[in-house]
Amino acid sequence: RRLVVPEPRTQHRLDLTRYLRALCERGLRERGLGDDLKARARLRRELAIIEENSLPGYFLTVRDIARLARKGGH
Repeated sequence: RRLVVPEPRTQHRLDLTRYLRALCERGLRERGLGDDLKARARLRRELAIIEENSLPGYFLTVRDIARLARKGGH
């Protein structure tokens, strides 16, 4: 049985993969890991797995749900 996930909206009309990558890159920089080669290599590996399994939309949808829950005080 296949999971059907709604298509999340992206900024600047980026495709889902590029948008997820941009968010992850921003997260590395915000955590002070933008220049950390090990962190960047791990991110590349993890994003490759996500892309190979066609899951960028799923991860972006979960991000939206988590943001809404935090905003609602949960």
